Parts: sequence; structure tokens; C-alpha cells
Amino acid sequence: MSRQNDMKARYAELKLTQDQIDEIEGSFARADKAQKCFETWSQEAIDRTIRSVAQNVANSRAFHELVELGIQE
Repeated sequence: MSRQNDMKARYAELKLTQDQIDEIEGSFARADKAQKCFETWSQEAIDRTIRSVAQNVANSRAFHELVELGIQE
């Protein structure tokens, strides 16, 4: 994997363990796979997906804020 070769110095600088490096590289591999999938989607499908993700993130934040307020009460 060329990205891993480019990152070797950075990984060493950060003193990452092999398990940490493997986890990062696994995330890169999943992201690359997802990108290839998204490249086949229409712009409308991508827009719908992004809106859905944004709504879920906003709802999650609002939920956590409400939980915190409830705990404080």
C-alpha cells in the first residue's frame, strides 16, 4: 500500500504500535472502498445521504445535550 509507505515516517514519529497502524490502515482501506462506491452514485443520491448523515449527527448532539440537561436538573 503506497499510502502506508508514505506514512511510515509519520507513524514512527508518533510512536504508534503495529496494532494502531493496522487500525489506521484498515480505516483507510474502508474509506477507499466507500469512495469507489460513491463514485458510482448520482449527485442526488449523494446529496440525500449527506443530508441524512447531517440530520443524524444533529439529532445525536441534541439528544446528548438534552441528557446532560436532564442530569443537571
